[in-house]
Amino acid sequence: MRKLLLLTAALALAAFLAPSGEKVNIRFAIETSRTDSQYHGAQVFAKHVSDNTNGAVTIQLFPDSVLGGTDSQIGQVKSGTLDITLSGSGNFAGMIPSLNVFDVPFLFRDYDHVDKVMDGPIGRAIMDDAETQGFKGMSLWENGFRALTNRRNPARTPDDVKGLKIRVPGMPMHVECWRLLGANPVPMNYSEVFTALETGTIDAQDHPIPIAYSSRFYEAQKYLSVSNHAYTPLLLVMNLNRFKSFTPDQQKIIMEGAHLGALAQRKFARDNVDKYIEEIKDYGLEVIYAKEIDMKPWADKVMPGMIAFIEKIPEAIKYLEPIRNSK
Repeated sequence: MRKLLLLTAALALAAFLAPSGEKVNIRFAIETSRTDSQYHGAQVFAKHVSDNTNGAVTIQLFPDSVLGGTDSQIGQVKSGTLDITLSGSGNFAGMIPSLNVFDVPFLFRDYDHVDKVMDGPIGRAIMDDAETQGFKGMSLWENGFRALTNRRNPARTPDDVKGLKIRVPGMPMHVECWRLLGANPVPMNYSEVFTALETGTIDAQDHPIPIAYSSRFYEAQKYLSVSNHAYTPLLLVMNLNRFKSFTPDQQKIIMEGAHLGALAQRKFARDNVDKYIEEIKDYGLEVIYAKEIDMKPWADKVMPGMIAFIEKIPEAIKYLEPIRNSK
């Protein structure tokens, strides 16, 4: 009986081993810290894969940008020297034009709207576009609704951000949005933001609150405006050839884990937003809550330009109305 059990276990393990019969380790780089929701979701992902392949496939996590900044990690995955990375959708938009649609501000109504798009056929279709650039689009995680911090003055109206030196990711839509508001956008990698805020190279940044909190940006800022002016997803990608090297059973488990990681990461981030705001306030920042900000004047200033911008990208504009109309 014992021999039979051992044989059964051996056969189960063999079903998940690489074609060579060796155990496989997947390297997954994350920009943010171990306290951030991204690391939490990545742990859920890694555990699911390890548990369901009987340890034949494991995922090794590299948080805190230890394997490089945004552009470096994406480049490494594209070339195959790194297996997986997770980054804001806009960081891929230069290569995958359809992702530009997510950079349109005021696009999503609420979290329910977000989830229906990200986990539905629209999200899957956009992720599949990543294969044209050698990536396997695995799942859409959450960067979140963006909020503004700055060191100059409370920001309630567009006039309050005129001339503000604000860090933006290096995507044209983000640059144009803040330029239309009268600010001075400064493209910069995420890994450089804290030092730039601390030294005064920039005055402001706009990230979702969980990122601003885990990155401790508030230590170099005086004001937080809960503007929720745009929602940004994170795109989890694996090198496409690396993904294809796994067996169909392994691929299924990896994709299931990627989805479970996304759900866990989103929940972790959302459950803690209010707590993070109050802790930032306790640190000494003046908080301008969402109910204190009329975002219509902001939208009126930027939306004509944003629509004109996205209309030039046919791969993205085709998703704009389906996302807006998603119920």
